[in-house]
Amino acid sequence: SFREDVAARARGGGEANDSVSEERRAAVRDAMKHAWRGYRKYAFGEDELEPVTKTSVNDFGHLGATAIDAIDTLWIMGLEDEYKEAREVMTGFREKMMGATPLSTFECTIRLLGGFMSVYYLTGDKLFLDN
Repeated sequence: SFREDVAARARGGGEANDSVSEERRAAVRDAMKHAWRGYRKYAFGEDELEPVTKTSVNDFGHLGATAIDAIDTLWIMGLEDEYKEAREVMTGFREKMMGATPLSTFECTIRLLGGFMSVYYLTGDKLFLDN
């Protein structure tokens, strides 16, 4: 279940870092925002983005694997708008899963189940538990 102490630690606990660490943190956030913008523009809701061709690929059942895989990182980084977009992809997942083809057990376990479990642990949002 949701624990405030875990959420606080995951988001850095409000502790100040030295300027070099803060610059690095900002660069990583910017890189994540850049990657998310590309996904949103060219492959939103699809499993993956092929960045060179700017096309989507659905090798994991057309379940939105990238959004599910990234949602915990978006939340930890405090990227609220991006988090909400990823959450939108995860709505109605159970119904999507029933018709998913092709479906890789390995990918479903490490990317999808892992994504749902970690974001539920961080947020306590029942959507992730119910799906």
